[in-house]
Amino acid sequence: MPEIIPRNPQVEGYGFREQYMYNLECDEIFRKNEPPIKAVMENFFTPAKKFLNVDDTKAIIKKADLNLNENKIIIYYAESLMTRIDTLSDLSVMQQMKYVEFLCFISRIAHELYKGTKQESIGLHFKIDAIMTPIFDAYNEHKLFSFKEGAEEGEEGEDDDDDEEEEEEE
Repeated sequence: MPEIIPRNPQVEGYGFREQYMYNLECDEIFRKNEPPIKAVMENFFTPAKKFLNVDDTKAIIKKADLNLNENKIIIYYAESLMTRIDTLSDLSVMQQMKYVEFLCFISRIAHELYKGTKQESIGLHFKIDAIMTPIFDAYNEHKLFSFKEGAEEGEEGEDDDDDEEEEEEE
């Protein structure tokens, strides 16, 4: 047992959410982009299946060309799932990612993609904003809200529907 524990990554479900996700900026970007996020998910729904499984999330990441190791995708899928009360009565419940869990999955992917980069210390909401573009583009969806590029943490974002440009100064 002692030789296994150091090599086994710890699942940090609630701690990640508490430290990185639970803030107004992350809430704002997810809330305002809810329709396109749900539209991406619905690409994998059938009349009998209204959830994402691990293969669906792998397909999303691959189609968005986010260059993430398949094993890490599986880990982030598992870490993004909420605790289930009774997994023994229906084992398939552990392979059913709902909308709120998909938001956590997007956050974990965004966090991972920026590890070891110069932008590692920027707010998670900027990272989420950045990876939503390739995900949405892969499924012909468009962001409804985006934070200003290069904005400092805490600044207001902008609605992408409002494409009026400021008049140039003379």
